[in-house]
Amino acid sequence: MHYYQMVDHENIAAGLIMTIIGILFIILLGTIIFKLYKDSEKSEIKETETKAIEIAKERYAKGEINQDEFNQLKKDLTE
Repeated sequence: MHYYQMVDHENIAAGLIMTIIGILFIILLGTIIFKLYKDSEKSEIKETETKAIEIAKERYAKGEINQDEFNQLKKDLTE
């Protein structure tokens, strides 16, 4: 009888350890997914910002806006 009680305690401890490892794995996986999502979001914002500055450069080159307007647009877009 004593043998079975010891085995039960070992199984409970092993189950608890596996549960903790599982929870830590899920937290780690969630953190990685969150960081990847945030990085891709920042990348999209940076691409949009770059495209807008390129448009401002084209308008400046065509003479549609002057240097002061171009500088103001660039400043507004990079803030």
